[in-house]
Amino acid sequence: MAPLDYINGNMERVHMKKYIPLVVAAKVEEERAKWEVALAEALKNRKVSLKSDADFIRHIVEAVTEDVENIYAGKLSLVETNYQKEAELMKKKHDSETQALLDGFEVKLNFERKLQKLKGKVR
Repeated sequence: MAPLDYINGNMERVHMKKYIPLVVAAKVEEERAKWEVALAEALKNRKVSLKSDADFIRHIVEAVTEDVENIYAGKLSLVETNYQKEAELMKKKHDSETQALLDGFEVKLNFERKLQKLKGKVR
């Protein structure tokens, strides 16, 4: 329908000026609705055609597999790094405890030597 079909053909020009943008907007919305329906139908058909395309599916599976492998490789490297850091910290802790024990034994030996010297001088 033409815009003039929506309004009376004998309407004055002043009144037509008010209604024509509304009629045009309504027609644009009708066309937009048709385009959206056509687009939805085209997308639906494209999805069906892509799902039946073996090469496309193979490509998608390869890409997803590669992404997942990269993600898990990154997570595994983080776990390995954390394990190595934890092992280093444990080694440092063990080394410091061992050093403290050795220092304690050295102090004890020095004390015993001094005690023996004092006992030897007293006798």
